Amino acid sequence: MQIERRFLLEYNDFSTILPKSAAKTQIKEFFVSFVPEIRYQKVGKSYFLLHKSGERIQKFGISKTEFKDAKKNKITKIIQKNIIYAEFNGVKFEFEIYEKELFNLVILNVFLQEGEFDEKKFFENVKFSDISNDKRFNSANLALFGKPQSKFDTKKAFKILTKNPNLKFKIPAYLDSFDAILTILRLIFNDIKIYKDEFLNDKNSESLHKFRISLRKFRAVLKQSVELFEPNSANEILKILKIIANKTNEKRDLEIFFEKLSFLNTPNLLLETLENRKKIANDNLENLFKSQNFEIFLASLETFLGDESRSFSHTSYEKISKKFIANLLLNDMKKLKKALENLNENSLNSDFHFARIKIKNLRY
Repeated sequence: MQIERRFLLEYNDFSTILPKSAAKTQIKEFFVSFVPEIRYQKVGKSYFLLHKSGERIQKFGISKTEFKDAKKNKITKIIQKNIIYAEFNGVKFEFEIYEKELFNLVILNVFLQEGEFDEKKFFENVKFSDISNDKRFNSANLALFGKPQSKFDTKKAFKILTKNPNLKFKIPAYLDSFDAILTILRLIFNDIKIYKDEFLNDKNSESLHKFRISLRKFRAVLKQSVELFEPNSANEILKILKIIANKTNEKRDLEIFFEKLSFLNTPNLLLETLENRKKIANDNLENLFKSQNFEIFLASLETFLGDESRSFSHTSYEKISKKFIANLLLNDMKKLKKALENLNENSLNSDFHFARIKIKNLRY
């Protein structure tokens, strides 16, 4: 019975165990479906369709035209690698040397008919790790998530992103979901503090508008990812954020109302009344932002977001950030689809408002 073992090799020194005159075959492949698993391959100058059902893989020869046509339906980037075959002391080896998106990734497949394989002796001068049971390195997961991230310094990333606000945080697929969401929340929280200070300095309605947008983003992200966190802490923060949001509503609503009426033939007395209400709402908001309770809340939120010990994290959650976020988006789209399908001429304003909020959450 043939046994396959797989090893991850260091790119810089794997060549020391390569046979000197080994021939290599280039493979390009992409997926068009994961359920069932269907992929297309170009192996050298030949073309194939592979269909996987359970553990069984069926392979069919196809034409170059069929391969090109299938590219139109690909749902992953094209994986490109070189395969080198070798045999030592009756043991067959297959080196997978990846290129392009997966550059630096080298996997060695070892095919054993019987007996043991002494990897320590064989890899005497090569760094390696056994990935025989690590599903992250199978073809489907490499196509979906890319090369598994061994290390990602979220602290360093946060510092770089705050110093360069025009940069966008592109989450590595394998970054821990808790670290990914916490980094996103910290970036939004940083904006909240900036726009709060701007509003206190210039009393500008645009600063308040940006503050409110950042607040909505923070609430949306935290609410959608609440399963990552200890429920009591996350829910308490969401309650307080909702209170703060409500307190900003009056001033923002009065500003929009005043702006619209200013272009109409509105009595001066009404405009003066609105102006006075705007001033009162502005003073109330300014007092809120300067209050000790607000500062205490910001400090508590800072502690929550700086949770290096993970005392606020849930014990069990989907660790791969790409999977976690994809599931969140899928659930949001399902809810939005249902909400939109239920709308009609007899729907209540609250039904339209619900759909509108779902669209905003999806955007955030």
